[in-house]
Amino acid sequence: MNYLFETVLDGRNAYLGDGVQRALGREPADFADYARRIAARGTWDVKNEAEEAMLTS
Repeated sequence: MNYLFETVLDGRNAYLGDGVQRALGREPADFADYARRIAARGTWDVKNEAEEAMLTS
């Protein structure tokens, strides 16, 4: 466990790469912008199954 926190997670392996940009052929989007856009659509709205049953009957 000490190895994990002292060596692997000490920051020396933390860097930004360009893999997403190379794979997509464009700049990557900001996750916060994506999350706001998707949340505004209602994609992540959770409906109670009982409420859903009442609405459809």
